[in-house]
Amino acid sequence: MNEHTDPDCRFFGVEIGVVCIGASDPAPNFKLIVEPNDWEKEVKAATGAGPQTEKSKLYWDFWEQFRTRVVTEHPGWTNRKTSTRDSWYDLSTGVGGILYETAFTQQGLRVALNFASPDATINLARFQALTPARISSNPR
Repeated sequence: MNEHTDPDCRFFGVEIGVVCIGASDPAPNFKLIVEPNDWEKEVKAATGAGPQTEKSKLYWDFWEQFRTRVVTEHPGWTNRKTSTRDSWYDLSTGVGGILYETAFTQQGLRVALNFASPDATINLARFQALTPARISSNPR
């Protein structure tokens, strides 16, 4: 619909669900499914979302290509809808407290798995659960 209507009209697709946390009452949970292609960029431009340096523009362009490729080739990996002007870009793994961290460093592009639970024992257990998979996949 966004491609076949007046340029001043924009359509959004929202999925409505219900969520309960523990014994709480049910609450609405809105998930953005479809948005106009240019909407987020226009909002950022209109609100002046931070100063844009040449370096931040390069980061934005790179991460936008990165995000678009991830969403296209692996749609279940992330539901992020926007890029960033920072030198890092985090993606959810789908497990609370675990993130993929991708960042530019002086040595090049770095990718890390971040165990970010506030409980250190959970982080250690998750790391140790991955160790056998790492050893078995290492060709050395």
